[in-house]
Order: sequence, then C-alpha cells, then structure tokens
Amino acid sequence: MTIMPSPTFPFIKVVANDVGGIKERWSVVDLSGRYHDNPINVNSLMLTSMGAWLDSKGSWDTDVLATQPGVSISTELLQWEHRATMGRDQYVKIVKFGRVYPFGHKAVEITITERKVKPGFPFAFLEQEKFIMIRQPVLDYSLESSVMKRNLPFKRVELRTLNTPPITGTVVGSAPIADAYWIKVAASGQDFPWAVVATDWDGSEVKFTTPLIFVRGFVAGAYDEVPYTNAKPVLDSCATAMAKVAVSMGGQKIAWAKSPGSDPLKSQARVLPTNSIKFTSNNVDQAVPGETRFYPQVSQANVQLDAIEEMTNQSAGTTIRVASMYQ
Repeated sequence: MTIMPSPTFPFIKVVANDVGGIKERWSVVDLSGRYHDNPINVNSLMLTSMGAWLDSKGSWDTDVLATQPGVSISTELLQWEHRATMGRDQYVKIVKFGRVYPFGHKAVEITITERKVKPGFPFAFLEQEKFIMIRQPVLDYSLESSVMKRNLPFKRVELRTLNTPPITGTVVGSAPIADAYWIKVAASGQDFPWAVVATDWDGSEVKFTTPLIFVRGFVAGAYDEVPYTNAKPVLDSCATAMAKVAVSMGGQKIAWAKSPGSDPLKSQARVLPTNSIKFTSNNVDQAVPGETRFYPQVSQANVQLDAIEEMTNQSAGTTIRVASMYQ
C-alpha cells in the first residue's frame, strides 16, 4: 500500500491502491465462516438509511489454521476489531502475524485507525498508527544443524524490547514494502533500537541493540496453500540489506565456537573481543509448514586479535567470516 499525504490537510493520510484492505475483508469472511474457525463477536449492529452502527471483534489462530491442508487464506489476519457509528468508522484495529529479521522471532503488526478531532478544524479525521509487538521473546538455536551453529556464535537470542512506539516502514532493497520493511520510529524516522541479550556457546551473555526488519507471515514462514507468495527474492533482499549493518558489540568477548575440551590455548583462541557483527541469513527453500524460511548467520565480524595487532601495529580490528566450505 502507498501512503500519500493529503494536499489540503498535511496530517491526513490517504491509503491508495488498497489491495490489502480487500484481502482483509475476504479473510474475515473466510475465517469466520468458510473455514468455521471462530465467528465474529458482535456487540451491536444496527442498519439504518443513514448508515450502519457496528461494534464487533474477531480473533483467529490464522498462523496455525494456514498450515492445514486445503486451507488457502490470502492475508495474515489474526484480529479485527471495528467500531462504526452511522456509517462512519470510529476505531479499527487490525493485527497480522509475521517475524522479525534476521533472528526469526514471531511478532505481530498492529494497525490502529481512529477518528480524532484536530485543534482548529471542525472535523474528526481518521488517523492511523502502526506498532510491532513480539510474540516470541526467546529463540533457542542449540538444537539446530551443525552448519547453523558454525554460522552463528549464539545459541540463544532474547529480545528484551517487546513493543515499539508508533512506527513507520522503509523499503528493504527491491522487496515490496507490503512484504518486508525496516522498522523505523514514526516520530523521528530513525531505526528503532531493539535491545537484545544473546547467549554464546560458553553461556556468557552479550548485550547489544540492533535494527530489525519486519517480514510478513506468509513470506517469513512456509505455508503451502497460500497463493501468490514468492518469498525468495524478498528474503534475499533482507539478507543483502542486513549484511550492510554493522551492529556494535562494544568489545564484548564472544565464544565463536564450542569449547574444544581441556586444552586452555584452544579454548582461549576461540573467545574474541568483538567490535561489531554484520548479520545476514541462511534462507531455506523447503521448510516445514508453519516454520521459518530463514535462519540467522554472521556475514562478517570485526574482532580484536592480539597477534595481528602486534604484527601490524594497528588496533582497528580484524575482519573474520565463516569459510564458505563450512557454510
């Protein structure tokens, strides 16, 4: 969807090419009737010649329902709440599921459209705000494949920030903004800083902040029955864009591999003061329905290696990355 400012009142936002709105309306019909999941709770409904009065709310486990054979749903709608008086919308809340990139935590995008009176104008305009809320604060990678373990120095990643202020989104490479976008603070336009606590292979905690990308559910996860979802170019754009962001680690020591045993020299050599990490992802073509299509990995990192610093007489750090033969 394209958001365009009104030429008359600059604080009004008009939604153009609202294809998503049509999909959401169809999804309400599908979720409440066609697939017989949960009916919509209607507190009041009055039809008049001057317009309808409506107070309704629907909630569904769409991310679970979409994994079932034969269920084809066109949008990631989890919740729809709608209040209207005399044909005029007063409050609409739409909740859709997705994941945050690159770590893959489950999240929801909350869009609230509310009619508000602006000082100095004898009108009540509809204003829209978006928020991201984390549904899955902790992800454990310790049981993943050995390839992934080599590509990421963390066995556990926890997002300490669970909610955002009002946000806006900017495009990620060539990916459509409806499929993936950088999460920005609406008031400033700056990247929203997510607080992260990661646990390395020695069990030590590493704290940092990083920008994240929101990826809509049917792109981030595998759902065989969902039509018109071409996830690969979107996730490839995310991987390329994220790999350009150097996330500061502030010189914290990180165990870049599991302990080799009792050899103290080998044990010390794998724990490195780390200045920054550039993350990307390993994108999976074939994933289990409902599971993520991407897994985080390190593109490269800047670390402190004493031997190289002594040899070069420089302290700018050394760039390391996982050799391609081990990826």
